[in-house]
Amino acid sequence: MKRKLLAVLYIGAALCGTASAQVKVLPIKGAGSAVPAKLYAESADRILPSNVTYRAVGDELARRAFLENVPETPGEARPPHFIATESVLTGAEILAYNTNHAKQFGALIQVPVTGLAIALPFNKPGGTLDLSVPQLCRLFSGKTEYWGDLDPDRSGVVRVIYRAEKSGTTELLTRFLSTACSSLDTAGSNLVGGSFKTTRDFASLFSALPTNFVAATSEQAQYDRVMATGGAIGYSGPDIAVPLSDPTRVAKVRGYSPDDASVRATLDSIAPPTGSAAERPDNWVPTFSSPPVGYPIVGTTNLIFSQCYAELWEAMSLRVFLIPHYARRNDAAVSAHRFVPLAPAWAEAIRSRFAVAGVPTGLNNPSTCAGIGRP
Repeated sequence: MKRKLLAVLYIGAALCGTASAQVKVLPIKGAGSAVPAKLYAESADRILPSNVTYRAVGDELARRAFLENVPETPGEARPPHFIATESVLTGAEILAYNTNHAKQFGALIQVPVTGLAIALPFNKPGGTLDLSVPQLCRLFSGKTEYWGDLDPDRSGVVRVIYRAEKSGTTELLTRFLSTACSSLDTAGSNLVGGSFKTTRDFASLFSALPTNFVAATSEQAQYDRVMATGGAIGYSGPDIAVPLSDPTRVAKVRGYSPDDASVRATLDSIAPPTGSAAERPDNWVPTFSSPPVGYPIVGTTNLIFSQCYAELWEAMSLRVFLIPHYARRNDAAVSAHRFVPLAPAWAEAIRSRFAVAGVPTGLNNPSTCAGIGRP
């Protein structure tokens, strides 16, 4: 279907005038988080078109590459055309883009691609693990050092595996903790200021890291470290090896698994922006702090791109992904990878505002993007 749509778009471009004879079917590339990498490009049911590549270089390298318009790693010839992250761009990052690139590249666009729950895989035999919110707060603040504080039927030191580099999964976890944890849960810990804050840099939370915390340098390395370390627990995106519904391998939180229907309900609780709110790119990614019911650690994996591209084939290749995806044709693959398809209201709002070219805010709108574009 995507190849047919690509062909139709290129034929349409060829009919638009002689300049479009230069349209090329060449790869465009994305970079970013490892969380959606299998869904995007590393599986048979990948949702990116065949001429779109994706490299899981990590959140930090991808953000710098896109925002500064530089290659994401040495040896790459060009910056990425788009990036993926579970994190939300900060006000400072959006301002810097608007100051340095908006006049040349068009507006900054960040939109959710799917919903997700942050899973807590663990490696400690003993049956179901069901954690309360205070237990989670004490665990990730370093106050809990032994499994007996989490489950009286388990014993030994608990090893908390955290992301050493900045990551979107860390941001989703810490956004929840910063809202849900009381001062009683974190008092006496090494947390700076005695409380959690929302951050992509887990280690920055602490004046000194707890001795039972162990660093891992990527999404896959973190999960592998948990599976290889007796007594370990970590946090991960949903596309992991063990079923999310297996509470002997992936912890429940207040009675809910990360694939529970409550995740869908939480994600649907925020409507897409309208009116003047829709003018701001930071309003196009919903954030969830501490939902009162259900599995609580949820968020979205997001796509960040520019409105305008200098080469027509770049914009068309990106549109070949956007239009079918936000028409919800990828929902089966999204669900198979344990992500949550966007609600119809969000999908249609994004499709009609950003994916089509016929509106002023649309990708490569001929008037808005006349004479400018990301090279």
